[in-house]
Amino acid sequence: MADHEVLYQAIVTALIVGLSSSIIFRLWKWYRIFRLLPPGPWGWPFIGYLPKLKTNRHLVLTELRKTYGDVYCLKIGVHRAVVLNGLETVRHALVQLGENFAGRPSFHTFQFIENGKSMAFCDVGPRWKVRRTIALNGLHAFLKDKVHPVEIAMTEEAIYLVETFLGNSGKPFNPENSVYLSLGSITFGLCFSDHTLGRSNAEYLKLIKSVRDFTQNVAACNLILQLNETYL
Repeated sequence: MADHEVLYQAIVTALIVGLSSSIIFRLWKWYRIFRLLPPGPWGWPFIGYLPKLKTNRHLVLTELRKTYGDVYCLKIGVHRAVVLNGLETVRHALVQLGENFAGRPSFHTFQFIENGKSMAFCDVGPRWKVRRTIALNGLHAFLKDKVHPVEIAMTEEAIYLVETFLGNSGKPFNPENSVYLSLGSITFGLCFSDHTLGRSNAEYLKLIKSVRDFTQNVAACNLILQLNETYL
């Protein structure tokens, strides 16, 4: 009987030591990560700060800026995101440190687009840098000795957006449709030499709708798949 008690105590002790070591290691690991992150609000387990971002995200993020400043961190699902606010902060990140902020998260749905090797959706790395160089050289050759069509299209689309916004006479409205159409029209113009034709092209409008549906639906899929991969 004594031997069984000694064995039982040894097993219990080993379990306690193992569990305690695991908890201490995880806390130490979290501490190393958290001490390098900007300040930010705490989120719920698994879902993070998502419930409060369900509606009026821009207002929620603006309020958080008042508390945590122009750079803060929050948890979206199982991912941690750093939120940038203010013109100077965003310009510093995207212009002066552009390559550092050019990465993409490893979302499962991105793998459906060219097997995750698309220049727009893959993370920064040697492959991305080579493809970016090829794309820039091709664009430079296309624009050589010509009036810059991208700048013209962007200027005209900006004017279109301003006129559309002013046409609402100061009343609240959802700019999503107008922004999607303008951004897509610039790409349409590069491909077909006239960005204004896109608004009357049925296939183009169908494509824009598909892009919108894709971006709206993949968010939930990414969250569920990431939860399954991380916690199950």
